[in-house]
Amino acid sequence: MANQIQILDLGRASGATVRRIKPCGTVPVGADEKNCLIDPKLPPIQIPSLSYANEWIEIFRKGVPEFKDVAREIFVQLCGHSSWTSLLDTARPNASLFDFDQMAVDERLNLAASMRLILSDQFGIRADIANHLVWTNPPGSSSLWSVYPPEFSARRQQPDEPVEASVHKALDHLNRSRCLETEEGQTRLFANAPSAPHLALLRFLQWDIEPLLTPSLQISHLQSMDQFYAEPAAFVVDKDLGRVPVFIAGFTATPGTAHDSVMLHYLSSALATAELLAGTGAPALVLYASSTSRRHRGSHLTCFGAVAYDDTVKDLLLNQNCNRLSDVFVNLVATSIDSPQIADFADNQLALQCMFERARQKHLFTDEANTRLHRLEGASGWSEMVLRADNE
Repeated sequence: MANQIQILDLGRASGATVRRIKPCGTVPVGADEKNCLIDPKLPPIQIPSLSYANEWIEIFRKGVPEFKDVAREIFVQLCGHSSWTSLLDTARPNASLFDFDQMAVDERLNLAASMRLILSDQFGIRADIANHLVWTNPPGSSSLWSVYPPEFSARRQQPDEPVEASVHKALDHLNRSRCLETEEGQTRLFANAPSAPHLALLRFLQWDIEPLLTPSLQISHLQSMDQFYAEPAAFVVDKDLGRVPVFIAGFTATPGTAHDSVMLHYLSSALATAELLAGTGAPALVLYASSTSRRHRGSHLTCFGAVAYDDTVKDLLLNQNCNRLSDVFVNLVATSIDSPQIADFADNQLALQCMFERARQKHLFTDEANTRLHRLEGASGWSEMVLRADNE
């Protein structure tokens, strides 16, 4: 197995910090092929304070407002306690919270699967939403992340029936693909995506694109190294930022994604490559394989990737008016995704996403085929688009 790259101090996604990378020894592939990861008996979790519980509960209520009235009961159950009183009686200021990213892969997967089962079977929450909630904020985690409500009901249609084993298995596979140490994570990291539709998108925005036909001398030696590195597909030539390397990942991540070490590893590698090409502090523009969008105050935001710069990451939100990379970057750095000013990046009627996704997926059909874009609503609140024949 090839030597991999280890990310140091991963940080939070809302202001996600990408730290420097360093070579490390072989990362064992977590080939956990068990069909069922669920352990219904969770050991009790000790929390440090009432404020920790209240913070988790408030985040949960904002992310799943349909279940806000049972949020406290859900927290008690996930912590493995019989009552709210029991939970608070065991609270201690020096309670040892865990760093979810630093847990062994099997422990992460088992914890998420067990908590998901409680939410789906005991409380009737859709399994995909339950999985998103517990992977993002498992109670007992030392860091808590914002959660956005999905665009559909979080309630299961048949809450009295157990979730099918195949659904749990698919969600376990999704969780494995976010872990750098697993075979699924490695497959996702090394995946490739055609560059033509992505570069066409940037040209449509009137960005000056310089394709990279052969690796630059500064990074050509990386091809012979026994480790992953992100290779740019082109440069954006910007009068303020200079030549900015463009990377096209073979996977898609959504803004605010928590505990996705594959995504952070790719971004860290892209930033390291950019700095080899242009010096310390140089930015890296990363486009994901597909775009995602979510509703925002009567309109939509569409994310096409991320910009990594000076050990920070900003989600790449674009619309048809984003005609200069430097303006986009400066405004994104200065604007929180939750602020009213983010509406300046609204993709009205999803025009840019629709154009990009139709161009990206049209090769799947004949020229004569009648096709239509369908929005696949995601548990995280961010949705993808798939092109289908009209008769499907």
